Amino acid sequence: MEIKEKKAKAAIANSNSPYIGLMDQTLNDAEYKFLTNALFKAGGKFSNLERGLKQYPALFVSHIVRAVQSNFGGSGSSAVYGCLNLAIGKPTDTVSKGPDREKLWKAFRRACSRLDLPVSNRLFGSNYMVDAYLEQVGVADAFKDQVRARMERFATQNGLPDEYDIDSQKAWYSQFCASINTSLSTRVKRALENDIVGFYLNEFLNEVAQENNLTLNSIYKQSIMPLLKFDGECLLLSVFPENSKDQRWSINLDNENQQIDVYTEQCDIFIDSFSIKNISAELVEQSESKINFSLWKDDKNNQLAIFDAESNRFLSSHSLVEDGVVLSPGRYFVLSRFEINEEWLTTMETLQDGFYCGELVLTAGASYVLKRGPISFKINVHSQALIEFIGKVNIPYSGPSFYSPMDLSISADLPKEWDAGDYEVEISSAGKEYSHTIEVSSSSDVRIELNIFEIIKDWASGLYRISVVLKRKGQNRILAKNTTLVWCGLHNIKNNYQPILQSLPSNFIKDRSENVRFDENENRVVIKDHGIPFVTLAFKLYGNRDVLIKFALPGTYIYIDDLSAEIRKETLLKSGSTISASFSDKKIIRIYSTESGTLQIGNRMLHDDFKKKPWVKYSTAALFDHIDSVSNTLSFHTENYTEVLLNLVSPHFIKDWQASSKQDSIEVDFTSFTPLSSLAISAVELVSDTQQKKVFDVNAGLLTPVLGELGGMLIVEDGLIKNKHKLQLHTENLTDGAWVLTLDCKMTGRWGRLTNERGDQFVIGVIVVNGRIEEYGFNIERRLKYLNQLEKTKILNRVNNQLSTCFELSCWQSVSWLKTLWLSLINDGELMSSDNLSNILPLIERKLDENSALSWVPQLHIGGYKPDIYARHTSAYRRTDASRSVNLRCFKGMYESHKSLVEAVQNELLADALVVGFSNTKAIINSDERPKNLNTIQVAAMFPYTFTTANWEKMQREDKEPALGDLLGSFHLAYVQRECLYNCRRTEVGNDFLRPAMNRLAFKYQDSTLHKMPNLIPVDFFVSEQEQELLISLETLASGIAKACRAESRNEYKLAPLMATLETELLQGSTNLAPVLSFFFSIAGGLFHYYLLLWELYFESRES
Repeated sequence: MEIKEKKAKAAIANSNSPYIGLMDQTLNDAEYKFLTNALFKAGGKFSNLERGLKQYPALFVSHIVRAVQSNFGGSGSSAVYGCLNLAIGKPTDTVSKGPDREKLWKAFRRACSRLDLPVSNRLFGSNYMVDAYLEQVGVADAFKDQVRARMERFATQNGLPDEYDIDSQKAWYSQFCASINTSLSTRVKRALENDIVGFYLNEFLNEVAQENNLTLNSIYKQSIMPLLKFDGECLLLSVFPENSKDQRWSINLDNENQQIDVYTEQCDIFIDSFSIKNISAELVEQSESKINFSLWKDDKNNQLAIFDAESNRFLSSHSLVEDGVVLSPGRYFVLSRFEINEEWLTTMETLQDGFYCGELVLTAGASYVLKRGPISFKINVHSQALIEFIGKVNIPYSGPSFYSPMDLSISADLPKEWDAGDYEVEISSAGKEYSHTIEVSSSSDVRIELNIFEIIKDWASGLYRISVVLKRKGQNRILAKNTTLVWCGLHNIKNNYQPILQSLPSNFIKDRSENVRFDENENRVVIKDHGIPFVTLAFKLYGNRDVLIKFALPGTYIYIDDLSAEIRKETLLKSGSTISASFSDKKIIRIYSTESGTLQIGNRMLHDDFKKKPWVKYSTAALFDHIDSVSNTLSFHTENYTEVLLNLVSPHFIKDWQASSKQDSIEVDFTSFTPLSSLAISAVELVSDTQQKKVFDVNAGLLTPVLGELGGMLIVEDGLIKNKHKLQLHTENLTDGAWVLTLDCKMTGRWGRLTNERGDQFVIGVIVVNGRIEEYGFNIERRLKYLNQLEKTKILNRVNNQLSTCFELSCWQSVSWLKTLWLSLINDGELMSSDNLSNILPLIERKLDENSALSWVPQLHIGGYKPDIYARHTSAYRRTDASRSVNLRCFKGMYESHKSLVEAVQNELLADALVVGFSNTKAIINSDERPKNLNTIQVAAMFPYTFTTANWEKMQREDKEPALGDLLGSFHLAYVQRECLYNCRRTEVGNDFLRPAMNRLAFKYQDSTLHKMPNLIPVDFFVSEQEQELLISLETLASGIAKACRAESRNEYKLAPLMATLETELLQGSTNLAPVLSFFFSIAGGLFHYYLLLWELYFESRES
């Protein structure tokens, strides 16, 4: 018997399979018959098997498995026990008692554990003792073809997981088992579901690769299976592109359908409610790829959902009326609909009422009972080894988490039932570039610890998927395995976004990384543009496996998404934007912040700390319900500052506006479509920035003014319809100054801004002197005269913002003095000096309010009236805040290029491709020589090859703008050409005077000395040839003015003659040039700034 036991143990040790039934040579026919006869002669009792399992575990486990494997043919527990009867030489129908069956089952499990075989710890439910035997029998040879066919079909539909990624394999296998229908026998399905070590999947992966002698993804597509995730705070659904191909996903959240395009990187769909029950995702027109997740069965508060804490992946959900759940050792997040207070699991209430979260740590073989009233729910743990990585894990904004190598170690927790002995730990990189085997010993300890930093510290710098495998010394069978991503050569990620490196990774994919450059001299990853929200790093792992990791730069980011759109897409909004929404609006606002702070509307707190949960989502309808007469701004508050994120404007339509002013009062009549209950006036004095707010309730009588403030009343003139209103305002006590009064009203319980159906705004403007209403004049000019440069800059900012509003025509009459004040300010020499220009230029980059008419263009543009601001020496642009817009980045490019053209090129401030346009390209690359003689014709000839139709389509679908590093490249050019085209299209309605004048000016302008860039917009995107010709003409005009400005900065008298030519010869004296030029800069400002930088570079490269 000893010889037979050694032979069986050797067969188990040398097998790759964890299941006895799939191993060869553990027990031959003669040995099986011998044991059967011996057991029969000994009395034919289960107790004989128990003694054999204790003394000769390998032999008797093999004998029992062989008996079940050879004779199992029915279903139910009786068939298995019939096979066990045959193992001891008894007839199949021999009756065995429950206690005897249980003793044998326990002995069988103990023997399997001693042999390091996986043991399920499902100790509840139907047939749990039977499953212990069937698990070790495995899938019989007769059913392997069926299982393989099912896996092939599932792989065809959903792709194959990464052969080196354990988490990907677990997710794939879990969905595969869930997809199995009745075409496979219950026995086979149970064997597959009981495979806790992933043997059957890995066997399939190996067979596919070996048969074809190819990588897996040469045969099947890469698995892009969606994942439902929970990280302890946020619930989200991750969907993926297929091998960087565009994909359109159909997402269903409790029967709410949406379609989302997924491009080169994963898309995370944030689920704002934990109460969502059913979630599904499928590729459009590929219904067989559908993946379903059932988070909750119903709304009862007796359920819990379990997520893997390492990958955040959803595993299962359960009701307490079930018997329980069995899990592998490890860490888990539990999201429950009831509070749990146990020594081994305590939950805390989440930000959503009625939902609780806790972390659960499970060790091999453990068993827990969750009690709630009379109900008991069991949580048992499989008896298997667990390998965990211990170290600094870096969690990016998007993409997989990864470890820093410093102090990285592993621990392997072993089941207590395992015998002590010697083990081998294999540490390798995916693709086997590096592989190490370390021998370790385990005596009485059940944990093996190993510092792997000392092992991998000499690996070449780069991102690796590291695999750690645990085996018995000299054996083939894998006892435990885990994989993770490790960035070798990384010290740490500073401030959660800046990699600090020992050396640059060798597997960076430079052309897919964004907003970074790689300084090889100093081994640094340098962020090009801190005004762009994200940094994306791309790595080539192995084969066709690429990884994109995106970091969020410090800040607070606002996204808007329209639920009513056919294809859902989040669009990034700039801080301070104004959004408008009606009662039927279906937009969603998502706010993400890297900082600790609160989110508020007025004094109402919406989110208490972004460190607890870094993002929140609200429907615009919900946000607008929080607007009151005091505040309509959504703001972010920290200890050090407050930032207005959004101005919220809900339009309330009125008509028949008539306003008149008397000596010390104003009367306004208007008709509303819905009765008003209150009206609020926000008054701002533009010179001093004094502000006040007054609320008038309908028919509430006179609001008596106090010193320095407005008074008045609001009455309803039509007692039946209650839609005709009269507003009376008294200014006798109002502080002197230039006042602009904005009107909000409350209709049907919601506050909103007065407007008409076109989107024009209703305001009141008054100049008050000693309580009396007067015309603009000396009183305001005198106040301006004694103000310093900073104070006047702030006033210009306030006036400029007011002039960005599209006023209703009759209202403009009361605020037309704004233009006079604006002109007075921009003609102030001190205010417009080169020293102050960096504060003036950002004022030009105005973002139009969403509640303005779509075709609205501000009529007053600082550059249109003062084009010389673009003709200053580059030092005037030194302090310009380049983070605000693409146009402002061009000024930074101008300054940096003049400061050092060599560094501007070396530091990739300008687009890489621009280097080939200089006459000394090779010397620039090889010896850092100063770039000379930019050839714009050569650059123009190159662009159609660097910006293809595919690049155009990518730009169309992505919400990105050119950053530092993209300047003057084909992406920058295509971006501003598209921007100009869109502006032309949206302004076709209205602007009946300035638009035709600008078009005439563009078509008439000619300059043979200009070297124009090519049109990068596909021809079929234009609606007509005339539209394409207009864009070309506008671009020519932009180039001509830009060239004159940069020549003027070099003391060449070019700008004034060009302006005179445009006004006298081209417009033929029919109008003043300044308004037309203002309109032009609003339409083609991006093109103009592109050429402004291009001509600066052109002249700079010709200077010594």
